[in-house]
Amino acid sequence: MGSGKSFLGESLAQKLGLVYVDTDQLIEEQTGLKIADIFKEKGESAFRDLESAVLPGLSNDNRSLVIATGGGMPCFNDNMDLINDAGLSIYLKWPVSVLVERLKKSDSRPLVSENQSDLNEYVGKLLKERSGYYDRASVIVDSPTVEELTALILERQKSLNP
Repeated sequence: MGSGKSFLGESLAQKLGLVYVDTDQLIEEQTGLKIADIFKEKGESAFRDLESAVLPGLSNDNRSLVIATGGGMPCFNDNMDLINDAGLSIYLKWPVSVLVERLKKSDSRPLVSENQSDLNEYVGKLLKERSGYYDRASVIVDSPTVEELTALILERQKSLNP
């Protein structure tokens, strides 16, 4: 949460001429509900199931995609394995302090709303719990810019297609 997946993903797709998909937007379109409403009405477990349900369709898509997932997606239902099997996964790594400042500006994140009283502690704990999944990403980039990500992808493509 707050790592810039949506912004960086969309910018990266634009620069590389690829199709951008945000799994949260996809889930909202498929269900007709906002993510916050899914959490509120159906619970986190149901939301995690919806996240897992969209992955197979995306991994079988024949287009070249840049996919921004929710921060928890890699941590449930073998999703990290599916993500890595489907292509290049990138962990956008930021210090807790940066994530907290970004999250304070957002009122639409269910897990943030529930833990507003001590956001630093919550985000730090969440990152620690999720690090075993995040650290399995193909690439880990500290405090990335769009330019750095674009260069990284282009370099990776060159090495795969000499």
